[in-house]
Amino acid sequence: MALTPRGHLALVGFNAGVAHRAKVTDLDQDYAAIDRLFEINFHAGLKRASAYPKQLSEADAQGRFMATASETSLSIPSAIRNNRVPHNSASKNALMAALEWLAIEQQEEALSIHVLIPGAIYTPMISGRLKDPANLAF
Repeated sequence: MALTPRGHLALVGFNAGVAHRAKVTDLDQDYAAIDRLFEINFHAGLKRASAYPKQLSEADAQGRFMATASETSLSIPSAIRNNRVPHNSASKNALMAALEWLAIEQQEEALSIHVLIPGAIYTPMISGRLKDPANLAF
């Protein structure tokens, strides 16, 4: 083990995510890429979240699980509609729904669930796909 345990983790976070650009109507979907996306964006988060309550129970401790979803899991803002990431949206929505069920299961237990839902942030890395907010009319 690389680290020596010093007690339970009070907060476990999950912020993994990959995207796959495609249209839902593409006839030649890359299902291997979509499966990989769901493995990372959904399954990995759910595996991490579902293992944490046992650790808390064994330590007789309380903890928090915080995952990062995406605003595209709830709606598709006009600023990013050209990004074409429906599978990313679906995987993050699936994670949010599963975590909501986990929160219900843990209501009387030691784990509280939190989900961050950030939107796109204009940075040089995505400037080619997102409009500069300084040029948007409100």
